[in-house]
Amino acid sequence: AGFRGLGRTPSLSHHRVCVRTAPNMATTPPPTTPPPSSGLTTPDTEVFKNFIKSPLSNRKLQAGLIPGIGPKTVERLEKLELPGHDGHKYNVDTPQKVMGLFCLLNRDTDQFSKLLQRTPSSADGVKEKLAIRISEALYEKTKGFCTDKAPGHSSVNGSGADGTSVVGTRFEREALSTQALTDRGGVVPGLAKKVVTLESRVREMLTQLGIRKLHENESRYFRTGATPSPVQLFGLYLLMGNEEFFKFMMDITDKVNARKVTQALSDQATKMCEQTGRSTTTSSPVRRMPPLCEEDPKQGMTVSTGIILASLFVCAVAAYLYTMYGQDGKGSAALPSRASE
Repeated sequence: AGFRGLGRTPSLSHHRVCVRTAPNMATTPPPTTPPPSSGLTTPDTEVFKNFIKSPLSNRKLQAGLIPGIGPKTVERLEKLELPGHDGHKYNVDTPQKVMGLFCLLNRDTDQFSKLLQRTPSSADGVKEKLAIRISEALYEKTKGFCTDKAPGHSSVNGSGADGTSVVGTRFEREALSTQALTDRGGVVPGLAKKVVTLESRVREMLTQLGIRKLHENESRYFRTGATPSPVQLFGLYLLMGNEEFFKFMMDITDKVNARKVTQALSDQATKMCEQTGRSTTTSSPVRRMPPLCEEDPKQGMTVSTGIILASLFVCAVAAYLYTMYGQDGKGSAALPSRASE
């Protein structure tokens, strides 16, 4: 009851391989993924190969799109309702949203497999071995765009020689980190001082999903990484879609920064998600926000509308001059050149 919201795809051939730091057995928790010898992943199957090399689909989830997910698991995931902005409910019903849920759990295979095992209920959840297989397949997919290394920071106000944001450029090029964001800013465009608010929203969401902390006397949910991370932010975007994610960010920060965060996540999604062309749903994550064409109630018209009206005015003037001087040869007035329009 009190939850306010779920809270920022180059092509797959340009994905960077996930770089994992070598564990220090004295101080570092064990790695997230089970050892390769578990024998539960099936890298030789066509389903696995297609899933790894293909963009994430926004089509209806069905058997054969994600390794280990069959008809019964599809039904279980569709029954999982995630509370969102203004009472909106999100169902995990596409491969993109399955990945979004996995990223919301900071790509922790243990926590995700346990979630599957109790979805929709502990008595009718996904079998343990199958849940681990699904989790491993999703983890392998994230190796193309995630890292457990801390994110790089850039000057919040810095800009490149071409005027582009240094923060935005770096965020677009680097792998998404599982490590926690801070209020220093300089990682996700438009997100700095509101990180504490975002953390509260994400932790509330994890509680709604029944995700438990590793130990009662600490705040960590995951063996690698922390909340809130760029990976989790990306997961929220995939789950909610462009419009709803923007509304969610508006509940956290101002309009300008909410737009920056949303656009940065949209650019990330475009690199790895299937382009579906014209969207018939407001939850499609790959729609870009059109800031230049957005209607501002204070201005009364869009930029594109102003350009159209100006063009019509020029055409009307040209037609008038032609009518007055062009037919009988009188006068010396010339039609305005295109360069002056």
